[in-house]
Amino acid sequence: MERKKIAKPEEANKKKGNQPKRSRSSLNTGGQKKRRNPPPRDVEGRRRNARKRKTTTGEYFEEEYFEREYFEEEYLKDEYLEEETFDDDSFIDEDYRNRQDPWRRESSRRNRRASVGKKRRGTGVGVVIAFVFLILIFVGVLTIGRSLLDGVNLDLPIATTATTIEPTADFDHYFRTSGPEDIGITINRQIMREEERGMGGRLFDGEVYLDLSVVNRQFNGRFYWDRVEQLMIHTLPYGSIVVSPETSEYTSHGEPRSSNFNIIRMEGETPFVALAFIQRFANFEYSFYEEPNRVVLTTQWGEKSVTTITSDAPVRWLAGPESDIITGVARGEEVFFIEDEGYWRRIATFDGFNGYVLSTEIGDIRQETFSRAFTEPVFTQIVREGPINISWDNDLNHYTVGEALARAQGLTAIAPMWLSIADTDGNIDSAATIEYVQVAHQAGVEVWVTLRDFHGGISSYNETYEVLSRTSSRRQIIEQTVAETLRVGADGINLDLELVPFEAGAHFVQFVREMSVEARHSGLVLSVANFYPLEWRRFMNLAEQARVVDYIILMGYDEHGYGGGRIAGPVASFEFVRSGIEMALQEVPAEMLINALPFYSRLWYVIPMTEEEIAQGEGYVVHVSSEALGLDMSTLVMLNSGVEMTWDPITRMYYAEWQDPYGAFRGWLAGTGVNISSLFYPSGGTYRMWLEDERSLREKLQVMSDFNLAGVGSWQLGLDNPQVWEWIADFY
Repeated sequence: MERKKIAKPEEANKKKGNQPKRSRSSLNTGGQKKRRNPPPRDVEGRRRNARKRKTTTGEYFEEEYFEREYFEEEYLKDEYLEEETFDDDSFIDEDYRNRQDPWRRESSRRNRRASVGKKRRGTGVGVVIAFVFLILIFVGVLTIGRSLLDGVNLDLPIATTATTIEPTADFDHYFRTSGPEDIGITINRQIMREEERGMGGRLFDGEVYLDLSVVNRQFNGRFYWDRVEQLMIHTLPYGSIVVSPETSEYTSHGEPRSSNFNIIRMEGETPFVALAFIQRFANFEYSFYEEPNRVVLTTQWGEKSVTTITSDAPVRWLAGPESDIITGVARGEEVFFIEDEGYWRRIATFDGFNGYVLSTEIGDIRQETFSRAFTEPVFTQIVREGPINISWDNDLNHYTVGEALARAQGLTAIAPMWLSIADTDGNIDSAATIEYVQVAHQAGVEVWVTLRDFHGGISSYNETYEVLSRTSSRRQIIEQTVAETLRVGADGINLDLELVPFEAGAHFVQFVREMSVEARHSGLVLSVANFYPLEWRRFMNLAEQARVVDYIILMGYDEHGYGGGRIAGPVASFEFVRSGIEMALQEVPAEMLINALPFYSRLWYVIPMTEEEIAQGEGYVVHVSSEALGLDMSTLVMLNSGVEMTWDPITRMYYAEWQDPYGAFRGWLAGTGVNISSLFYPSGGTYRMWLEDERSLREKLQVMSDFNLAGVGSWQLGLDNPQVWEWIADFY
């Protein structure tokens, strides 16, 4: 076997009479030398071949096949090749046999490749020696460099620079941005969802701004926007920050202040607020990055899963090799670990991308703690010692309140319904008297003056919305309410606004915040009356109320009958009370929660509609009317109904129903002084009553005691009897 050096093809052709011998790189039988640059191969054909072979010969055969192709391609790329010369016949016979048997062909190829490798080892020794020499030089340079950098901290990540990996993703789609002026938002390692972005973010004069609605949803929700008077208000325990748009000026607790940038920028009706300003009052961090423009927000603190990238890698939008690349990560870069997904790992980069890398491209997962030094403002509370026992007074005066208080043993506070909102400008009507307060104080009872939005002055949802949605009218209400409370020497304020529509929820909560500041300044207890937080009342935001006031009072009644209800039922069934308290406790601490009980029952009168009325109605088939009766009158009505009461184990109340075909019961009822005009008149109907008495009230008091509530309330004085205070005293 002979070794020779092959000349370039054009040089070989010039040599006359020097015919090349057949070589292993020549596959024809005519002894012609194979061209240095072979014609393009049928790559796709070979791949189809490989897939066929995989099904018949197994995975190992396919891998060897591709490995051999790669070797042959690389081998033929060399400008000068070492070639072996074979005997023509033996080469042909061997080649023929290899074509007939694929297994034999692969074995032959491996053997020939190994043979060529042996022949090239001689030249490889010099390469190895040179490589080792270069390593020694590199180590020497590194040692000298470290000595020159003595004292410098070298315990740094292996790499912190970006890779050269080019993104392929559409960033507008990825970040859900709405246009070139919008910026991407990443919050707590997640790309903000489209439905949460509002109008997104903006970059004005180098400052990052976010839609104020986004700020309130993602931070503490306490940056109130007055759309009518164009003001942003952030209320703190002893004052408010007030900002107008397109200016760097603002007031803090009434004092003028300024910033070095415009705090609020407007786009149409949408206010955008500078994050640098908001960060003074909310616990979050943010960083801004370009290409694409994006802001990275952190509002959640504590332990997070972190890992280190082990090799430069693309981060893909979704878990899969065909998914778009959103960014690249460098070896040594730290990232947040989110979750496993098969062979992929979901990560979040510190500069705001969230995507997937292969599991082999990250290191061990560890826990690190992230925090920010920030002190939340604390709204201090005025807390009374011992349990609260408060009752509303709707129609007493200073001549009759003494008698009521003498009967109400154990009462600690009384809430006269004195103040009402007179108009949408925020003026107040008052029936407060100093003499009433003096009588109550002589009896050892505090007076918490009640402000209401019904039964006098404004008395509709629209009017309540209008008066609460303007900062100037809210201030008017607050100033006059506090002034009147102090004038008569009362001890606290009770807010009982029951006509607040859903759209006014944020305005009502801001009103409570602002009222709390003035009440705290004046040393007045502030309480707020609320319905149970059923789904339709969630907008009242009990949690935020509890943050700023002293007591929350639940009106644990009017399960049926509120606002002219069309379904007859109990005023306060056991489950209604229990579940209502449980829901409230999810937002309000037990030590500031008071549940109010009814001192009344409802007498219902139900009569079927005519066919004509049903056809013209709204799906109802009966007329329903009712009248509220105090504790003593309710019991008297039951006794005179002529039927026996039965205990209902579901409502945990006594129940009775009866008819009055001749009007005898109705005549008796009118003679007792009960206002029967509210009861539907035609005969032929049925009377129904669920009775509030000692047994039913004790059931509810027990639940309240089990929950360890701050106290008990009641509606109202004048409907009570002496015995009910003894029942309450057993629990509070």
